[in-house]
Amino acid sequence: MQTDKRKAFTLVEIIIAAGVLSLFLAAAFGVFFGGQRMGGNAFWTQQVVNRLRNACRHISDTVKQSSYPSTIIYPGQVYENTSDDFKLQYNSKSLIYATETADITGTNSPGTYLMQFPESIPEKKMFETDTAGTIRYHIYSLCKKGKLLYHMYEENNINTLGPDYARSLAKPSYPPAGATLKRSSVIAEDVESVSIFAQSEDALAPITVSITCRYPRGETRRVEQATAVPNVKNLKKASGSGNW
Repeated sequence: MQTDKRKAFTLVEIIIAAGVLSLFLAAAFGVFFGGQRMGGNAFWTQQVVNRLRNACRHISDTVKQSSYPSTIIYPGQVYENTSDDFKLQYNSKSLIYATETADITGTNSPGTYLMQFPESIPEKKMFETDTAGTIRYHIYSLCKKGKLLYHMYEENNINTLGPDYARSLAKPSYPPAGATLKRSSVIAEDVESVSIFAQSEDALAPITVSITCRYPRGETRRVEQATAVPNVKNLKKASGSGNW
């Protein structure tokens, strides 16, 4: 009669094998999730770089459209309103973090204002056909969710009277009650902070906007700058006042 001499695995051997297998699986999962993180980071970087470039182009192009409200009296007399209400106003805080800004939902209204300025189509008086003026109010803002927002409001049928014509206009708040929202969009996401500064204060000087975006699952950051020369003077707006 033959005896079966096959040995079973001992408990110690099973534990050692399980430990080796655990180490192997941990390494495999580490490589897998590391690859996932690297892939996600690379994808985010590609997306955010493109969006930041578009956002900076948007800001630069729009700032160049800024202009004071004016009235043209035939044949060529111009009344231009250069008051503080119609200067390019920007946040006086040197660095604005998204975490410190307004917590809003949707894009129907701006967050914490970063910059605002007018774009005007002059009204014409004493021409064969008189035309009313139009003012567009451009607003860039930031919200706590890390979204850089753009809003454009429009006010039509602006008719003023002499002797001051357009110089008599006053718009202490943006947007004014009579303006209609025409455009609203998110031009950048995952924004960590924004800084705005003017080369010279209260002057027709270049404005530089610097936007920093941060990867939500890591420390990767991307920064892009837009610089443009507005057609109106600039004015610092005290941070923490009103929508600022």
